[in-house]
Amino acid sequence: MYIIDNQRRIFMKQQVIEDVNIMPQLDKACGLDMHKDKIVGFISGKDGSNQEFREFGTYTCELKEIRDWLQENDIHHCLMESTGIYWMSLYAILTEAGIEVIVANPVHIKQMPKRKTDRKDAKWLCALLLHGLVRPSFMPDNTQRIIRDYCRNRLFYTWQLNRIRNRLLKIWESNNIKLPFCHKFDPYFISYGYDKTIGERCNRSGTVA
Repeated sequence: MYIIDNQRRIFMKQQVIEDVNIMPQLDKACGLDMHKDKIVGFISGKDGSNQEFREFGTYTCELKEIRDWLQENDIHHCLMESTGIYWMSLYAILTEAGIEVIVANPVHIKQMPKRKTDRKDAKWLCALLLHGLVRPSFMPDNTQRIIRDYCRNRLFYTWQLNRIRNRLLKIWESNNIKLPFCHKFDPYFISYGYDKTIGERCNRSGTVA
């Protein structure tokens, strides 16, 4: 009975392996593991041929070396993780060269827990791209990126203005300086300081600072 059950398990395992056999979707691909001070690249064909590892720096001239390396090996598709802001410069250089770059969320392409190395990560990214198992992140075009940066900067400086405004109010209150002529803080005061106009407002309101 034990022998029959064991043979049945082996047969079912073989069936699962045959069912999960995924065919490559691309002829060649490249996986790029991004870091602050280095980039590890791995290229491979769909049958495992022409495999090559390379390590590069992150200066502009070295990013152009990655572009030249991919073009020399006839690579038109590459995959990288959206690690911080380190991917942005390389993404711009590769897309300008006509290489299709997929930027993926690291959560979606996370490996099974084990010992991780830069080379293993690059190889894993290449395998995912070859078999079409990665979901690309949304990448806006150049016009959308410019508008997005303007909006984010405007929001950031608005927050900074509010922070400075609240800090000034706190300093004045801690020194018992009262400005009751304005229930809401007057941004004119920040821009031009205590000038004649504000002095006149204080005199009209009978305020003594």
